[in-house]
Amino acid sequence: MISSSHSANARMLSGAICEVRGRLKKLVKRPEKLAFGSIVNQGLPFYGGCVTYRFGVDCPGGDIKITVPHYDGALTDIFVDGVHAGEIIFPPYELELKNIGAGRHEIAVKLYTNRRNAFGTVHLYERKCHWIGPDAWRTRGSKWSYEYVLRDIGVESAPVIYSLKK
Repeated sequence: MISSSHSANARMLSGAICEVRGRLKKLVKRPEKLAFGSIVNQGLPFYGGCVTYRFGVDCPGGDIKITVPHYDGALTDIFVDGVHAGEIIFPPYELELKNIGAGRHEIAVKLYTNRRNAFGTVHLYERKCHWIGPDAWRTRGSKWSYEYVLRDIGVESAPVIYSLKK
């Protein structure tokens, strides 16, 4: 049998859309599209799966560089016209692509989020906590908050694409 707290997490991971205000949460209508920025404020505060951002770009042809300078998640996969082109995970958060044909292309940035807001310490008020272990669930005093303490997740700013054509 699934306990009520586990079933709540299962609903959130399955894509249920909700809004969080302090300690209150309510289900809301699913947005048609997500914008660049944190998904926490776009109805997915407890989501722990992958999010794919798609956009079109006109390329002059040749080599290009895609930069995803600001994201909160584990890593990003980059796709060009549906074909996997590589990963962006370490600074300087960029990927060079060779021999891209001239014309319009669809770029997809797939963000692998984390499960911190889904199963993590969402009542721990310690902003500088970079590691979560068993003691993180034993919060007391000023480290405890009845209000949700959620971390931003998402591609925080639009990717930048440079032509490397000489």
